[in-house]
Amino acid sequence: MKKLVLALTLVIAQQAAATTTIWKGEGNLFSLNGVEMGRYELSVTNTKNAEVTESSIQIKTADGSVIELQCTDTAGKDESWSSQCGQSKGGGRCFGEGLCISYLEAENAKAFATTIIMDGPSDMRLLRTELQSGKAVRFFREKLHKQ
Repeated sequence: MKKLVLALTLVIAQQAAATTTIWKGEGNLFSLNGVEMGRYELSVTNTKNAEVTESSIQIKTADGSVIELQCTDTAGKDESWSSQCGQSKGGGRCFGEGLCISYLEAENAKAFATTIIMDGPSDMRLLRTELQSGKAVRFFREKLHKQ
């Protein structure tokens, strides 16, 4: 019985320690030549529990379609993390002064390299490069605000 109570206490403590943050904003899609190809709305709900952050990402495109993704980031050493996002795997690292990078690669030779700029505790900008077989094919610019 003591083990059961201890286990339940640990589960409740972990759930109580979980924090959720929501980031919302807009994004723009650009061709390789820098021509704007479309706009979209982005909402990211992060639930952090100890060293693991679960993210629910919702993208609303200009034509009204919705794309949903589930990602998991696990904290590593020295401002780094590993990522699993759908079928993509990778990770990232921060370099101080609000500057971070991440890289996700899928099995179909598609990858995304992202530069993340924290403009303060409630604002961030991202520049994501979509790669196909190691070559850039298009760019995504996003600006998010913490709700």
